[in-house]
Amino acid sequence: MSVPSNAGVPGKPQGEAADPAEAVDAASAAEMRAAYVAACLHDVERERVRLRDQMETRRAELTRVSAELRMLSRELHAGRKKLAGLEEEAAEERARFERDFDEIMALPGVRRVEAVGSLIRVLTDTIFIDYESHRYRIGEFALELGLDFGIKVVNLNNTSWATGWDHPHVQGSYPCLGNLKEGCEMLLGEFQLVPLVSLLMQFLESYDRVSAYGPITLWKREDA
Repeated sequence: MSVPSNAGVPGKPQGEAADPAEAVDAASAAEMRAAYVAACLHDVERERVRLRDQMETRRAELTRVSAELRMLSRELHAGRKKLAGLEEEAAEERARFERDFDEIMALPGVRRVEAVGSLIRVLTDTIFIDYESHRYRIGEFALELGLDFGIKVVNLNNTSWATGWDHPHVQGSYPCLGNLKEGCEMLLGEFQLVPLVSLLMQFLESYDRVSAYGPITLWKREDA
């Protein structure tokens, strides 16, 4: 037995054909339903997308921060080891520098050792130079030793009466050390100040007529 096409459709007499417009409306209703649901879920979807993007951003940040944390942890570990080594070295160097101070003070002709910042200043007794059976009074000196500027030799009270030079081998506080220069610079760079001061004291008490800036007679004779 055949069933009329309008069977089961409320309000439609049996045997009457379905209106095509009503079928189209049903399809449209499905689209409208979907649009309605999408509109209602718009804020929820937007929040979902925002949270998803935020999670991706946080994941990327976590990866970056994790790498940075590992790097900082390695640097911290290396820094601790270096600091421990420096502290041990500083303790050893302190003991050495204390011995150096005592040894410098014990050198003949050294009167005083001063420190200003990183500058070491060694003050001498009066320097005399014996030359050709005569003694010349050169004066008291300050040996200024610093890694920044090197070695300066300053006559404190008896520069040459004619030229103002500090010493026959020193002009403007800069010594002409000759073949001693390289060794003196190395000793200063290594902060080996005991042998350096010893060499400079010998330098102050020496005179070489050939290499001097001027004759020793620019200073007064002590035995005149």
